[in-house]
Amino acid sequence: MNLLKNAVGIFAPRSERLARKTSPDLLRTHLANDRTFLAFIRTALTLFIVGVTFIRFFDAAIFKILGWFFVPISIVTFFVGFVRYTRTETFIAEFKKDGESKESGLAGRIS
Repeated sequence: MNLLKNAVGIFAPRSERLARKTSPDLLRTHLANDRTFLAFIRTALTLFIVGVTFIRFFDAAIFKILGWFFVPISIVTFFVGFVRYTRTETFIAEFKKDGESKESGLAGRIS
């Protein structure tokens, strides 16, 4: 029975597996980090789409210039979000590994 429970646990969503092992503070921080990364992706995609639209569908020079400005900015935005996400994930993993108590204040140390 225990083997079946462990096998099913492998396929559980990441947040659910994390919830079983960690405190609510770590779980909230992890989920907030995921939301922030998704916001960076959404912003980068929006900038990219606007840039391509300006380049492709407008004939005025100012729109072409703006389009070629937005495309690299969107790529930079994505990579900034990715770097921040991975740094925060690493910090959360180290914090969890250190086993610091809930009272020590995870939220104040992340910024």
